[in-house]
Amino acid sequence: MPERPAIREQSVTLDELTGLFPHWTFWRGRSTGLWSALPPRDLPALRLIQSPTLDDLAALVAKALGRPVPAPAAPRVSWRLDENSWPVRAGRRAVADALDMWKLERWRDDALTVTSELVTNAVNHGAPPITLTLALVTPEYGAEPELLIEVTDASPEPPLQRAPGDDGGFGMTVVNGFANVSIAPHGHGKTVRALLPEPGTPAA
Repeated sequence: MPERPAIREQSVTLDELTGLFPHWTFWRGRSTGLWSALPPRDLPALRLIQSPTLDDLAALVAKALGRPVPAPAAPRVSWRLDENSWPVRAGRRAVADALDMWKLERWRDDALTVTSELVTNAVNHGAPPITLTLALVTPEYGAEPELLIEVTDASPEPPLQRAPGDDGGFGMTVVNGFANVSIAPHGHGKTVRALLPEPGTPAA
């Protein structure tokens, strides 16, 4: 039986990090898995900074610049899934554990279905490493909170969008029935984002 991936708190996303430090260059090493931050040329006294997580990297960059990094209030966790050790089952268990910990069990069924389909798609049609992220998103203007599920892999190819048939093809169709889906390609692959509304509310 696969072990549950350890919950790793990750409050800062790559987009947020780029916004906080717009003149820095950030990337993740494919072989090492380490995040790197390269300072701009007008800061010659600073050197390359590396860390296994974006949170730690943000803290190190902020420390080098003498700046604080605000931490978002909404919970956010990420897991690195081992593609050779039942990643779909491990991802489902990790999501279930996090939702229980956050007292968000009302999303459990929908979230586990979406997690299964997105991780399966990444395993079958993407490339390692595969990272699963779960976050609670609170929109502005008093709107209802939404649950964000992201799956990142190293392939730039978008998920297969094909008509369901005897040989499969139901994955993204199922996900679109539960969530608003977007695909964000980037320098080290792509991230598929599924935003789940409050249970009982249809996806837009």
